[in-house]
Amino acid sequence: MKTLNDVKKSLINLGFNQGFDLTDPKISKDIVHEQGQMRWFKDYTSEGDWDNEFKEDINNFLHYMDEYQIAINENNFKIASDALCMAMIYAGNLSLNFDAIKTDISTLLRADYKTNDFPWPLLNNE
Repeated sequence: MKTLNDVKKSLINLGFNQGFDLTDPKISKDIVHEQGQMRWFKDYTSEGDWDNEFKEDINNFLHYMDEYQIAINENNFKIASDALCMAMIYAGNLSLNFDAIKTDISTLLRADYKTNDFPWPLLNNE
């Protein structure tokens, strides 16, 4: 795999194997399973471009880190502080993105919403 959109496609395929379509925008609203309502943290629809989201956040993070470095070199601590605060926000976005992917993978690993006889092994709690 080379891109986050490749990861997205792979997880969508696992969803299909488990009996549901992650690309359906109503998947979280309309399907109630014995585990409760389906809940996914990432956007699996065609509008959800994981690569673009990542590129925007990493570019903004790096931009504000550059602004911070320039300001700190010029002893402009107000601008440096503001830029570092913005960099922190984009670092948080990056972290949340990967936390969401991790949570969705965990849900798929546990096969919480499996609706068919796909022979997925249950995640061992040990």
